[in-house]
Amino acid sequence: MIIPRFLNNEKKGGFCDMDPSIIFNILENVICLDFKHLYANLIIQFYDNGVFKLNDNIFKMSIDRLRYLLSKDEKSSDDIKFINSFYGKLYDVDREIALDISSYFNAVLQHIFNSHYSNIYYCDTDVIYMSHYDNHMKEFIDKLNLPYTLKSINNIFFIRKKQYLYHNDVLKIRGLRDKDIDNLNLKPIINKFKKNIRNKKLESIGI
Repeated sequence: MIIPRFLNNEKKGGFCDMDPSIIFNILENVICLDFKHLYANLIIQFYDNGVFKLNDNIFKMSIDRLRYLLSKDEKSSDDIKFINSFYGKLYDVDREIALDISSYFNAVLQHIFNSHYSNIYYCDTDVIYMSHYDNHMKEFIDKLNLPYTLKSINNIFFIRKKQYLYHNDVLKIRGLRDKDIDNLNLKPIINKFKKNIRNKKLESIGI
């Protein structure tokens, strides 16, 4: 549902912030909450709750298609492309509505980050990394009525906002180019993570 107190936020765009104490520290067993197709689902919520109305009948038909695609259990690559591009299409039709949606969720994430639910490490647009997922956090997230996934991350290493690396079965690197890895001397961390991945695979087969 739409939570009215987070509407009319002056800050536009996605929210990103982090606990400065985690920078250049390896964190273990981190919980990742990832909102699925966040902006597409927010558009449906705003439209269904009458927060905005569209005079463009063609775009109303597109919202109906968006709703249908979001409801599908199995989505094709074309489905995903349509869903992921929809916010940009809305921005072209009505910039103010699009910015109101992004500013609303900016306020939501600000609240989560500043309320210290679940010991939040990092928030960025549609993803939250935290030490655990407590009942206070779950209660608030459930009020949003937005689809999300939860997964555990074995190790994660934050450099700064938008730049980090982590692993479970595979190594993932976010926002870092090869020259960044060299300049920041991240090879030892990467090698450590790769060793962890190998050891985990060996343990899984009893070696």
